[in-house]
Amino acid sequence: MSYFLAPATLEGTVFLVHEPLDQVKTARSAWIYNAGQRRVRRAPDLSYDNIVDGTEGMRVNDQFDAWNGAPDRYDWKLVGKKEIYVPYNSFKLAEQVAQVTRRT
Repeated sequence: MSYFLAPATLEGTVFLVHEPLDQVKTARSAWIYNAGQRRVRRAPDLSYDNIVDGTEGMRVNDQFDAWNGAPDRYDWKLVGKKEIYVPYNSFKLAEQVAQVTRRT
């Protein structure tokens, strides 16, 4: 679920998206509440390279969360493997840094 706070033309607009487990078999369902019309309608196609409202063409739907959508239009290839450290919970580290900066 997402909502717009700006620009003024889209303020109050709310999107509700239902993501299925297998997006190749079943497409996502989406609804939009338009505050100006005070109506809930089925949203247009919110997938792949369709432009996101309010971004003036600067972002497309499959750019959210680094990759978003059905994998049927992508070609995946494993090029190599590399061991890396992936921080999964850096809140304590950030909290310690914040405490140190507050004391000084």
